[in-house]
Amino acid sequence: MAPRRKFELKFKQRVLKYAEENSGEKAARYFDIDPRRIRYWKKQKDELTRLAEKSRARQVGGGRKKVSLELETMLPDWIYSMRDKHNRVSRKMIQNKALEIYNSVSDGGDLFVASRGWLQRFLQRNGFSLRRRTTMAQKDPDLLTEKLVSYVDYVSKAVSSKKILEKDIIAMDETAVWFDMVSPSTIDTRGAKSVALKTTGHEKSHLTVVLAGKADGTKLKPYIVFKGAIREVKAMQQQISRAVITTSVNGWMNDALTADWLKSVVGKFNFTPRLLAWDSYRCHISAATKEELKCGYNITTAVIPGGCTKYIQAPDVMWNQPFKASLHNAYDQWMAGDADKEYTAGGNLKAPARRRLVDWVVAAWDKLDVDMIKKSFKVCGLSVKTDGSEDHLILCFREGQPCAAGREALDQVRQQGRENRREALQDEEDEEELFNNELVVLDDDRAPLALSGELTAVSAKLKERSNALLEQEVAALKLQAEDARRNQAQTRHGLDQRLIETQDQRGTADESKPELKEELQRLQKALAELHLEVGRRELLEKESREELTGKLQQGEALLAKAETELKERHAKDTLKPGPLQIILNRPGKESLLRNNKETI
Repeated sequence: MAPRRKFELKFKQRVLKYAEENSGEKAARYFDIDPRRIRYWKKQKDELTRLAEKSRARQVGGGRKKVSLELETMLPDWIYSMRDKHNRVSRKMIQNKALEIYNSVSDGGDLFVASRGWLQRFLQRNGFSLRRRTTMAQKDPDLLTEKLVSYVDYVSKAVSSKKILEKDIIAMDETAVWFDMVSPSTIDTRGAKSVALKTTGHEKSHLTVVLAGKADGTKLKPYIVFKGAIREVKAMQQQISRAVITTSVNGWMNDALTADWLKSVVGKFNFTPRLLAWDSYRCHISAATKEELKCGYNITTAVIPGGCTKYIQAPDVMWNQPFKASLHNAYDQWMAGDADKEYTAGGNLKAPARRRLVDWVVAAWDKLDVDMIKKSFKVCGLSVKTDGSEDHLILCFREGQPCAAGREALDQVRQQGRENRREALQDEEDEEELFNNELVVLDDDRAPLALSGELTAVSAKLKERSNALLEQEVAALKLQAEDARRNQAQTRHGLDQRLIETQDQRGTADESKPELKEELQRLQKALAELHLEVGRRELLEKESREELTGKLQQGEALLAKAETELKERHAKDTLKPGPLQIILNRPGKESLLRNNKETI
């Protein structure tokens, strides 16, 4: 029996029109339908025309009636209530609930069995379908735009105010790497009933890799965390210098490992300010990590708001995909070959060795293009120019992206910031000009004496203000000098200690190992750079002291000059008071005098 066909109204009208212009037999051959069907449509031509004018595909009253309108209302409400509580709803549960509700409705019929056909039509009518479980969906991009704009603006202000260079802007992220990196797809014959993929049975075993890079394209050492295997990890630490390898109880990062990553990968030996951009993972924002960052790192952190990492975090946006692709390629080649494999006593394939996984991670990290690393910082708004000329490079704000509205919002925020800075600068200039240009004006015979008294008060105020400013500047310079000396001492001690340890290791180990020689050369280079930095700091301190001494001498000379001018004016006022008096014969002179006194 041939399957039943359904024809739309527009198709029927086209067939009838073609039959009128040619013939019914020709139309049947052209559209591949039965001629009897065309003759039947011709008899219904008036009804079809009327339906076409009303834009209805079904005749009035056509179609099967619903078994119960109350059931059609109550059953979807029950499904919505279950899903609001995140409870599972199955097809069988819907059928059972429908039978339960049907027994209590007032418009039901005699027989209702909640068949599969009824269930399928019910789901289609109400927009339901069978769904697989997913992870919790992130927030709507429209709700994240404000957070993204605020984050980019914060980074720009931090970089601008602290004069952070591109070589000191760091981005990092943790990513999980699995011992079995089996792809979910493969090439096989079409129609195969079973598509199996060989594994080692360690799909749930993992390690954590921390990747970090700088805005100038520098790639920091990968930080690899294994679960357990303390002895093996310690042995690898002595053999591998291109990565930092450690272990934890569960293979994930924690507060202690975050502090170790800061010490071993980022390092404290940096005199220029730095910016570290990372997500809001619990060990990034914990109290222990915040305390660790206060210990001489000179780092300002920029924490990416929750739900925004896939839009604005450089590793998520550009690094992780090619990095994971390289790892999967290495795993596939290892599985396809016969070399470097180990088997259990029962003949089962063992998981890749930890040393092999480390080699894969280091090789995949080395393959990442330096230009791609640089571009990722621009794309995520970490190294764009603070004047807004490179805002078009930020990926999440580009046209067609979910958060494209953030481009205009960022422009407004930057414009408002520039206006606020201009207003603050103008207020400072106005205050200084008002203070320096104040005049006390009198119109009676006591003008010379009063003028001398007012000028003396102004001189005292000016002297007091100058002394206060100078004392503040001296205190600030002393604090900076003390911090610099403390950082220099810590840096010298740390480098000397590491150099001594490396030399001891060199005396006991084989001097031909390239890793040990490379580490020693790196430490010697760092020590030489430290000595240069210390000399530069001492020169800056000397220049600052000389500049401060010059300012003090200049201030004392200005005060002495001002006192001399006041005495000369007082003497002239005593002998010739007429020219020094400024007579104001207009209303409001008392208020002017009062305002000037209050300002002073």
